[in-house]
Formats: sequence, C-alpha cells, structure tokens
Amino acid sequence: MTTKRASKLRLASQLFAPNYVSLAAIAFGLVLQANAVQAQAVADVGKSDSAPTPPRAKVVEELETVIVSSGKRSQKQRDVAGSVSALQGSELEAAGARDQEDVFKMAPGVQVNKGDPNQSLPTIRGVGTVTNSAALGMQQGTTGIYIEDIPFTDPTTFIGNADLSPFDLSRVEVLRGPQGALFGSASLGGAVRYLVNKPNLTSQEFSIVGSVGAVAGGGTDYSLYAMANLPVQTDKSGLRVVAFDRSDSGYIRNIGTGKESANALNQRGGRVLGSLDLGRGAKVTAMLMTQTTDIDDGFAVSPNPNRLEIRTPTASSRSTQFSLGNIQLEVPVGNHTFTSNTGFIEKYANAVTDQTRRGSDIGPLLGLPPLPVISGASITKGRALSQELRLASGDSGQFNYVGGVFYQHSEMDSTALWTAPGGAALWGEAVLPKNTLATEVDKADTTETAVFADGEYRLNNGLSLGLGGRAYKNKSHFKADARFLEAVLGAVIVDQKFEESGLTPKASVKYRFGDQMWYALMSKGYRFGGINAGNGTRFKSDSLWNYESGLRLTPARDVKLDLTAFRLDWTDAQVNARQSGPVPLNGIANVGEVRITGLEVAAKWQASKVLALSATLAYTDAATATPFTSNNGKVIAAGTPMPGTAKLQSFLQGAYFFSGPLDTSGKFSLTHSFTGSRTLSLDSGGTAPAYGQLESRMSFSGKNWELGLFVSNIADKRGINGGAPVSTFGGSSYTDYYLIKPRAAGVTLRYDL
Repeated sequence: MTTKRASKLRLASQLFAPNYVSLAAIAFGLVLQANAVQAQAVADVGKSDSAPTPPRAKVVEELETVIVSSGKRSQKQRDVAGSVSALQGSELEAAGARDQEDVFKMAPGVQVNKGDPNQSLPTIRGVGTVTNSAALGMQQGTTGIYIEDIPFTDPTTFIGNADLSPFDLSRVEVLRGPQGALFGSASLGGAVRYLVNKPNLTSQEFSIVGSVGAVAGGGTDYSLYAMANLPVQTDKSGLRVVAFDRSDSGYIRNIGTGKESANALNQRGGRVLGSLDLGRGAKVTAMLMTQTTDIDDGFAVSPNPNRLEIRTPTASSRSTQFSLGNIQLEVPVGNHTFTSNTGFIEKYANAVTDQTRRGSDIGPLLGLPPLPVISGASITKGRALSQELRLASGDSGQFNYVGGVFYQHSEMDSTALWTAPGGAALWGEAVLPKNTLATEVDKADTTETAVFADGEYRLNNGLSLGLGGRAYKNKSHFKADARFLEAVLGAVIVDQKFEESGLTPKASVKYRFGDQMWYALMSKGYRFGGINAGNGTRFKSDSLWNYESGLRLTPARDVKLDLTAFRLDWTDAQVNARQSGPVPLNGIANVGEVRITGLEVAAKWQASKVLALSATLAYTDAATATPFTSNNGKVIAAGTPMPGTAKLQSFLQGAYFFSGPLDTSGKFSLTHSFTGSRTLSLDSGGTAPAYGQLESRMSFSGKNWELGLFVSNIADKRGINGGAPVSTFGGSSYTDYYLIKPRAAGVTLRYDL
C-alpha cells in the first residue's frame, strides 16, 4: 500500500547556509541598469546594423509582444492585471530545460517540491501544507495544472503530474495567485498551463534533437525528440506529429538491494495534432497525447541527504501513464471568438513500494517480532471528461470580456495491498493470513459545473476596471473499504455523498502611462473538499483571498522590470490533523488560518547587441495565523512557517552571442539559481538548507543545425529540492530527501528542415 494510503489506516493508535551570489548580482544589476543602457545607446550611435545576432530590435520586439491567453482571451503579457510568467518553449529548449525542475526555477515564487518523476507537488507563493504528493491523502493539490486548458490536477487522490518536455511547446504560462474565477478548483495558489505548437498549414517542418550526457556517480543519459509538420492541403489542413524517448541511467545506490544507479528512468510518448480550416476564420484542432514513465527504484535518499544512497530490502518501482484527447473549435462571431474545448484524460499508476522502514516496528508495538520485509503494491486509475464553451471579445475595444460554462466529470479507482513475506510464520496465520497486512479499495466520483465571466472596461484616461467571477457546484461520491490487521482491528467501510457550491470573484483596476502600467487585484480561489477514509469524517473546501499590486515598467529602452507585492489570506486550510471524537483518529481537517505576504521581481535587460540578462527574485513569508493540533498530537503555534516554502528564491541568467567558427552563430549562457532554506513539515520537523546551482551552456548554430554543450550543477551540489518526514507505525520517524540531479555534462545536436 502506498504512503498516502497508509495515512488513512492509523485506526487504533499513533501508528503513524545561504548562498547570496545571485541576490547580490540582481541588486547590483537593477541599480546600474538605467545608466548602463543610456551609455550603450550613446555608444551605438553611428554603428552598423549588421552586428552579430541576435539584433537588438528583435529582442526588444519579443519582449514587447509576448501574447498570453491566461485570461482565456489573447492579451499582451504586460497588459494583464495579474502575475503571469510566459516561458517560451523555444527559449526553454535553448536553455536545456528537460522537466518541471528546470522550468519552474525560472518563474519567481514557484517551488517544485520534488518527488519521484511525475510525482512532484509544485506550489506557488507558499500555498501548500505538505511537501510530497504521497502525503496528500485524499486532498486535491493547490496548483492547477492544465494542458491546452484541459484540467490535469486530480480532484481526489493524487495520481500523477503533467511534466512535459519543453520540446515543441509553444510556451508554459505560470499564473501566480488564485485563479478560481476562470479556472475553478485546484488553482488555489496559482495555475500552470502547457500550450503546444499547432500544425503549420502552409509549409513542411521537421526537427530532430538528440542528446548524450554523463552524470556524476551515475552512467550515461540518452534522449531523442522528433517533430514532423505536414500540410495535407495547403492553407486548409495539416498534421503535426511529435515523438520522444528519454533514458536516464540513475545515480542513487540502494545498499539494501545492492544495486548501483538504482533509480534508472525511461520516459517515452508523443502527440498527434490535426488542424482543419473550416473557412471564414473558423478552425478545428484535434490532439491525442500520451506519455509513459517507468522508474526502477525511488528517487529519495535517506538518512543522509549528503549521500546518494538509500537502504531498503526491495526496490520501489513505479510506472505511470497518461493519455489525453482534445478537440478545440474556434469560430469568429463578429469581433468575438466562440470556443468549444472538449477534453478527455485517462491516468494509470502502478507502484510497488518498499514499506519496511515504515512498518517493521509495528510488531514490537503489538508484542510480536518485527517484520523483516513489507511491500506495498497499488494500482490507481483515473478518468476525466471535460467540456467548456466560451465567448471572448477581442482586446482592442473599450469593453472586452470572456464568458462561458464548464463541466467536468471525474472517476478514480484505487486498490492497495500491503504484504509481509514470511510474516504469517512469525505472527501466525490467524493474525496475518497469507502474509496480508492491509488492503484498501477506494472509489471516487466527482462532478464540477460552473458558469464564469471576466470583463474589463477601459476609460479614456488610461484607467481600466475589471470584474469577474465563477459560480460553481461540485458533487462527490466516495467509497472506501480499508482493512488494516483485519483480524485484530476489523474493517472500516465508508460510502458518502456530498455537494458544495460557491462563488470565486475577482476585481481589478489598472492604469497605463506610456509603456508602463500599475494594477491592483483581488481574487479568490478554492479546492475540492473530501472524505477521510479512516473514519468517514468530511473536510470541506478551503479558500484563499489574494490581494496584490504590481508595476510593469520600462525604465529604459531595452529594460523590462516587473514588481509585484501580495498578501494571501487562507481560511479553513486543509491540513493533516487529529479528528474530533472519543478516539483521536488522524486525517485531513479544516483548521486555522494561514497568512502569506511577499514580493516578486522580474527583470530583462538587453545590455548590448550581444549580451542579454534576465533575473527574478521572490520573497515569500508564509506562516500559520492561528494554532491547531496536528495529527501527531503536537500543537502547531501561530507563526509556524508553512512547509516547502523558501523565503528567498532567485534566478539569474546571462547570454552572450558571438560569431563562431565555420560561419556559425555562437551563444554562451550562464545560469545561477538560488533556493532558500525551508521546513519540510508543519509538525514532524525536517529542514532543507539553502542551496545554489550553477549551469552553463554553449551552442553553435549553422543554417539548419545546432550543436550544444552543457554542464548542469557545475559544483555538484546536493541541494534538497523536496522531502518529507515519515512517521512509522511504532512512533519513530525518518526523512526521505529528494535532491537536485548531480553534475551532468553532455552534448546535444539539433537538425531542422
């Protein structure tokens, strides 16, 4: 049985130095940037326009015309009254990004909370109560994940995360702050949208990218990505096909199994998109996507986070797979666009996890010998069908808006089995029949319906007023059959239905002055409530109000500077807490309040025609505002830091362009990211020290090819990017740590036709 299942079966007892290099560089750059740009402008007078690529004008144009659809209508990024990071797929590829761990560090205020592949639990602005997906139990995550506006976050019981490679992505949009008005549940702290490149109906395209890399303490990694774009009928229809295969050798030694590089990974999949021009501006695009990830053993290390090793008698393997179908119809209606977005997602996770450390001491607790090996197996399946209809105006009128309806139906089925080989011989067949320690069968059926709208009215003096909201109604039916040491403790059977409804509004005001903008925003988000399988008690939806104000500045010709200050008030927070009643059972409860304040800075500076700099900085202070009693009986005082949230986080990147050999265009980039210290839980201790990470990349581009050389984690740091203290059945505890990848060096080769 998986870790998240075990949290519901504790039925009778308590079974269960900062590096400031990048911060200083950002501060120094921001202080000097205006004078530096003015000096560069003087120096450029009279120079030829044939300077090495990329030309200054091209970079500035890209900064000014980034278009996002985070408001479900097309807008310039810097016109949005809110915090949106638009990470272009081509730029992520050029930076060598491979997964969420590489992508999210570029967006201020986002924490990956790393776990096994596809099991990370990203949080935005400190909105999260656990640092590992296994600890969620029946909770929904706090960050909404979307692929082409199809909700990917599970309503109940975390199955898997969408961790897409940047290859052939159009962009990744990171929306900070609650997005309940337009995106509904799960987007409590924010949302992440993956948008893929659509078929080009006018010309053929072909790209192939291969990479080989060596990992310190591990073996050799390989990956191959390919894309083919084929117009079927020029200007009328076309196909775009993407396929990939990635193999990582692993770098963690399992002392218990005796296997070196135990955490080997293979990820493969692809997508097929077809677009058809229906005439008069109407078009339909259909997509099928699939991705499978297999790991031989887990990615956690323990007990020493400075050593790439773990000791378990058996491996913790996992296979996760998802398939997604999407049909999007867009029809112009006057100066409006009608959109129908239909989505289907199917998920599957098959895990066999070693639970010996967690359960071996239950024997002495019961006056019986310890169990030498405990294995937990689980299979979880999820299915979801969604439909959204919306009508959006253009962005050029005095009154611009979007409105629509949304429906989603989701189902989840899960079975779990814990066995102790040889346990019946130690404890007796009557206590442990067929070596079975626990079984659990869960089923959940959820439906969300909503009506939403968001509008903006532009006055004639540069002032704009915005108002929006989402009225929703959710229905849930949850069943559970949990049997832990059934011969001793019996069974717990739960069968409950419940409904919830509410409104998540937003309001904004913004003022444009030249190329600058100021805005203020208040918005609300929420996530699903649920049932505790251990005793059938309910926990309701929790909600969060966000108050923020920001400036979008252009202090010099080639400088973009974004400043955002915010405060979040989180009420009825869902946390792991003791349940009320004569027997103090453990589960999820709505307790207390959380208050989060912070500041985010993002800057881009085209320092010269050959040098580009970008930087982000986030300060986040997230702490409980009222005390409560946790599930281990500890009183959590007001002011306790929320887990997994660094007060300081930064990202600094410099790119230098030069003329390479053999008429190539060269580029050298250096990146430094910093993550401050964090706590790993509210009640069980565990800390993650601050760490910095330095990476470099050099590329040489010809007419239709590019050769790249990279070194990641140059100093080979052991930064803790996720982790969770785990309580054993006997009352002790240990901590699993998830580290950034060791130093890796390699080469990539890209060919485009």
